[in-house]
Amino acid sequence: MNYWNIQRGQTYYYYGNFLNKNKEPEKALLYYEKSVAILEKTKRVYNIPLLYKTISSTYSELNDEEKEKEYLEKYTKLKDSLSRVCNESVNTSIDEIIREKESENTSKKNLFLFYNIVVFCLIVILLFVYIRYQKNKSIIKQKEFEAHVLKEKLTHSYDCIIDLAKKNDPNFLNKFQEAYPDFVKKLFAINSNLSKSDLTFCAMIWLGFSSKEIAQYTFVEHRSVQNKKNRLRKKLNISSDVDLYLFFKNLSDGHAENSIST
Repeated sequence: MNYWNIQRGQTYYYYGNFLNKNKEPEKALLYYEKSVAILEKTKRVYNIPLLYKTISSTYSELNDEEKEKEYLEKYTKLKDSLSRVCNESVNTSIDEIIREKESENTSKKNLFLFYNIVVFCLIVILLFVYIRYQKNKSIIKQKEFEAHVLKEKLTHSYDCIIDLAKKNDPNFLNKFQEAYPDFVKKLFAINSNLSKSDLTFCAMIWLGFSSKEIAQYTFVEHRSVQNKKNRLRKKLNISSDVDLYLFFKNLSDGHAENSIST
């Protein structure tokens, strides 16, 4: 079993929070440090600033000003560094995620088998619907989209990603990339200069959030969301008569070429 894995790192972090709430800050610090070590080992640096900030707050509760200042400086430096490079590089951990999934504990094989059976059944159903109603493509696409959303809701990761989006959590885009790496790669294939903000916006649209919901969860005006959609259409060369939700869904399935304006 690979000791250094993302799940263990997250578990340490949440357990540290649990200990903190139970007035055991010294023990909590031990688990925070373990979580930092795992995140560094697995190159999940985008999650480390939050840990540094949490550790700094914990030392503040212990009245250790020196350690509080040390981790606050680490938090500030790392956050600034990530802000400078986030729009210049693509997440390099996609291949690692695939390898990690392939090497997961054999005890999870039964769960994977069940998941594959469910996906296969959904594909069969969708194929039947497509053949029967091929003359009405717009209805078929809507059915496929609804079935796709239903399939993703069967997984725990989908619920977690939705929750992060509603909280406007900075970890939202990283978790989305881990779960749906191909979607992000296809966006970059269209425009390699997309910013982190653009990717986050595309992800929320792909997940089915309405303009009103996006405005609510990202704390902006509804008009700003509409303006951002228009700018995004230009960046991705999408014609105004194409629905963005269906475009992104089709893009993830590999059928969006006809929706791009020429």
